[in-house]
Amino acid sequence: MAFIPQVADTLLFYEMQIKDYDVTKPITPDQSLAQKIAMDSTETQLFYLQANGRKLMPPYKHVNISTMTEEEWLIGQNRGFDQVHVNQYSSLNYNGCSFTQDFAWGDLYRFKNGEAGYTDDSGIAYQLTEMVQSFTHARDPPVGNLGGYIVNAAGSMTSFGKGLHLGLIANPGTKFW
Repeated sequence: MAFIPQVADTLLFYEMQIKDYDVTKPITPDQSLAQKIAMDSTETQLFYLQANGRKLMPPYKHVNISTMTEEEWLIGQNRGFDQVHVNQYSSLNYNGCSFTQDFAWGDLYRFKNGEAGYTDDSGIAYQLTEMVQSFTHARDPPVGNLGGYIVNAAGSMTSFGKGLHLGLIANPGTKFW
């Protein structure tokens, strides 16, 4: 029987404490802290915004994943990684978030196995860019990248980044290019 999420389901944010889904490649404490700061900043700038007096996001929970045997990992696996977002240091080319057509909360699509990947030397601006891109269907254009356009070097969102979020609110199926 397939898992059918309900509106009240908790969105899980996996903060991978390993690289490339490989339990033999733990990240450093500094990388773990940087990842947490980037996720917290994204949360503050994207998820606490409200429209017409309602919260835009369903309940959510941060989960550190180190062994891929954690209860929340198994929950995500059992529901096909529906309403799951993965944040991780990676050498793999992950960037993007797919959305299912059936609505999860209000009139917004539900997330389906979103990915934000960054390398060992990625600063907060790059990490936030990856996260915002994966939450808004935005991706790097055919030439160049969105670095500097979504978030400033200090990690605050630009007006362009906020515009991407407004595009998601207005039409979550929009792909920006």
